[in-house]
Amino acid sequence: MLLISLLFVFSSGGTVDVTIHTILKNGKIEEVDSASGGAWGGTYLDRKFLEMFEDILGKEVFEKYKKENLADYISICKTLELGKRNFSNSSTHLEIKIPESMIMLCKGLNTNLADLIKKSTFQEHVKCTRAKLTLSFRCVDNLFAEVCDGIVDHISKLLGNHQEQKIKTVLMVGGFSESQYLQDKMKNAFPNIEMVTPNDAGLAVLKGAVLYGHDPKAIVSRIARFSYGVSSLVRYDVKKHSPQKNKIVDDVEYCTDLFSKHITKGEKLNIDEAQACQTYSPVSKAQTSIRFCVYKSEDTDPKYIDDEGCRWVGHFDVDIPDSTDGADREVLVSFMHGNTELKVEAKNLKTNKVTEARFSFDENLDDGKQYAFQGQ
Repeated sequence: MLLISLLFVFSSGGTVDVTIHTILKNGKIEEVDSASGGAWGGTYLDRKFLEMFEDILGKEVFEKYKKENLADYISICKTLELGKRNFSNSSTHLEIKIPESMIMLCKGLNTNLADLIKKSTFQEHVKCTRAKLTLSFRCVDNLFAEVCDGIVDHISKLLGNHQEQKIKTVLMVGGFSESQYLQDKMKNAFPNIEMVTPNDAGLAVLKGAVLYGHDPKAIVSRIARFSYGVSSLVRYDVKKHSPQKNKIVDDVEYCTDLFSKHITKGEKLNIDEAQACQTYSPVSKAQTSIRFCVYKSEDTDPKYIDDEGCRWVGHFDVDIPDSTDGADREVLVSFMHGNTELKVEAKNLKTNKVTEARFSFDENLDDGKQYAFQGQ
C-alpha cells in the first residue's frame, strides 16, 4: 500500500517545522512524524543582520534611527530580504544599500559609517563605499550558519530515526525555503536525497491550505503531538497517591487531579476514529451534570494534571439530570482527531444521548461538586 515517503520542511519567518508524510497508492496521506523544529526561521536571520547595525551604530542610536526614519528602515529590511534570498555558496559578497538618512545620522555624530565600522567587531568583514555596505562571504556565511546548521542537524536526526521509511525526497516550502543558501546547504548535507522547492515556495502553504479545504479527507491519519485526557477522581489509595491530592466528597476519600489519558503522545490517530474511550460517573448522588476538564501533556504518561508539561485545554459539561439512580450513571467519553481539530464526544449510557463537546476556555472554574469519577 505504501507509495512514497516525503520529508516536509516548512521554513517560515519565525520557525522551521519539519514533518514526515507517506503518500499511499490511493493518493491519501498519512503523517509518520508530527511537526517538530525550532527557531531557525528567516526572522532569526534578519535579527542577526540587524544586530550588525546595532554593533556598528550602537544599539540606542539604531533604535532611535528606526523610530525617526521608519520608511528607510523598512527599505533596509527589504534589501536584506532580497539579498538573503539570492545569496548562495557561489556568492563572493552581499551588498546592502544605505539610505541617505543613515549617512546624515553619522554626520550628525561627527563621524562617518566607514569609521564606525572600523571600531566595530565587523571591521574585517564589512566595508562601506558609495552608500553601500559590502559584507564578505565569510561574514554572511557565519550569520547563515547559525540558522541553517540547526535545520540540517534536526533533519539529520529525523532521517536517522526513520531509516525504515527510505526517504528520498525533501519538499521545502515557506518563504525562507526560497533562500538559495539554504537550498545549497541542504543539497550538500544530503547529496543522496532530492531537494524540491516549488515556485513561489512562500505561497505553497497557503495554496495547500486552500486545496485541503476542498478535500479535508486527503490526510487520513496524524501523529499526536501531545497526550490528551481529562481530570478525574478515583478512590484514594495511600500507597499510590500523593497526600496533597486527598479530597473528601460525601464522606468518601478520593484522589483528585488525576490525568485520565485518552490519547498518548506519538500515537497514530486515524481521522474521526475514537481513541481509548473511558467511562465516568458522578461522584455525588445529587449531581445533575459532570464537568470534564481537558488537558494536554508533553509527557507520554502523565499522572496528575499539574505535572510539569501539562497544559489546560478547556472544559465542557454533560447533563445527567435524572438522579434517581444516584451515582450509578455512566458517561462514555471519546476523543477523536477530526481533520485539523480535536473532537470530544460524551455519551450518556442511560439515555444514549451523545453530546459533542463545546469547549469553554475559562480557567476560573466554579469548584462545585461536578466531579468525574473513574472507577478502579
